[in-house]
Amino acid sequence: MAGCSAFGTAEDTAGQDGVGGAGRTKVALVTHGGDDDAFSALVQKGAEAPAAEAGVELTYASDADPVGQARLVRGAIREVSTRVLDT
Repeated sequence: MAGCSAFGTAEDTAGQDGVGGAGRTKVALVTHGGDDDAFSALVQKGAEAPAAEAGVELTYASDADPVGQARLVRGAIREVSTRVLDT
């Protein structure tokens, strides 16, 4: 699992206390299940409710293939890195 807070520009964070800037915390949850895996569906459902309660933006992805899992994790990291570099 990888997680990262959203980072805003100086204008977005003006007058705010705390680290991470404006926006909600974003979490990418990557599991090892396939599309028809009942356990992975329970993991996803179990993560969605607490994420919603905490105001966390949850992105869920799964792949039964370890190579596919690595691709999903790299993609989630790349997305966060791109946002940080754009600010």
